[in-house]
Amino acid sequence: MFKFVSSLLTITTLFVFTGCESQQRVYNPHAKFDGGGEPTAIVPQGNGPIVGEGDTGIIDINGPGDTIPGDERGTPVPNHPFVSSTVYFAYDSAVVGQAYDSLLKQMAEYLNANPTYTLTVSGHCDERGSEEYNRALGERRALSVKQAIVAFGAPDARVTTMSFGEDKPANPGKSLEAYAKNRRAEFEVFAK
Repeated sequence: MFKFVSSLLTITTLFVFTGCESQQRVYNPHAKFDGGGEPTAIVPQGNGPIVGEGDTGIIDINGPGDTIPGDERGTPVPNHPFVSSTVYFAYDSAVVGQAYDSLLKQMAEYLNANPTYTLTVSGHCDERGSEEYNRALGERRALSVKQAIVAFGAPDARVTTMSFGEDKPANPGKSLEAYAKNRRAEFEVFAK
């Protein structure tokens, strides 16, 4: 009997420790929140992928501005003018407004004129919705901005995306104004 209990305890312990979450998380950028429970995956429609080549969906847990050994993006350029730029989104939306066309076109032209620079777009959300839904929505926002920059002629491989979901609010308040400031995409510039 003791051997049986001991074996059962050992197996249970193995399942618990092998099932623990790793440091990096992969999220479905096509998740759809139906109002209850967890998000459900939706099948992309149309011609072509929603996730571009090179986009893995892996979220960088170290956050923007951190230099990661072996990071292929290069050295951060924190004082670059694009770093202070922000694209804002409507509630529960990943649609990039036409008001940002000029900015995104400038970014594409800059990347074309400066082949040693790369751009990372990070998507953010307000705190409403589950963590998984907000992570997915942040990724969709970042991808929408990337797709606009690439549509203006930037090389796809030099624009990467990441999502922070609700983890890095620009305004920690709980008002509609604070939520509006948190629904955004931000930029990081890297030099290789």
